[in-house]
Amino acid sequence: MRIGNAVTIAIAGDWGTGNPSSRSIAQRIADLRPDHTIHLGDIYYAGAESEVRNKFLALWPAGVNANAPSFALNGNHEMYSSGVSYFQIALADPRFKAQQGLSYFSLQNDHWTIIAIDTAYYAHDLYLNGFIDTDVQLPWLATLTRAARQAGRRVILLTHHAGIDVEPAGAGVKITVADCGTRCSRRPMAAPITGTGDTSTPATRWRRFRSAAGAI
Repeated sequence: MRIGNAVTIAIAGDWGTGNPSSRSIAQRIADLRPDHTIHLGDIYYAGAESEVRNKFLALWPAGVNANAPSFALNGNHEMYSSGVSYFQIALADPRFKAQQGLSYFSLQNDHWTIIAIDTAYYAHDLYLNGFIDTDVQLPWLATLTRAARQAGRRVILLTHHAGIDVEPAGAGVKITVADCGTRCSRRPMAAPITGTGDTSTPATRWRRFRSAAGAI
């Protein structure tokens, strides 16, 4: 999807708890009046219908862009209920209409390509070890990164559980996000951003994104 060259994008992950912290974060995002908002996944505890409705949709701060206010990635907690309420209720909400019911998406302007992939649907070990399928998402990711490279755009990769194997000998996945970066772009991703599995603080992740995406 095409976005403007000068936009504000607010991103939150592991947000769907309904607790005071999540409500505070929602207010902070709303105060920014971003064009688009993105949830990196996890509606607690199991992404059940009542949790999706009450802890996520009822509180989520949409962006001000009328055509594509919000986007949401799938997470391991959504998959604890097979992702049913994520696909059938969360993505059916008009705020997420730009995703067209898909759990992966891409945003693009003249300078950046933002690619968001679903590493939860086929994940292993109680959906904790992120995995990207080779039938749909990997070819799609390859196409987007090649196009970005040819156009001189940088790439920001969004995931929930990263799927990045830091110890190859113990890998439980066949295709990782790290592999995708090597196979598809032949250059490092500008800013891989994950919902969980990142040991930095949320404030650090926010600063990192703003630094990496400063030209957006």
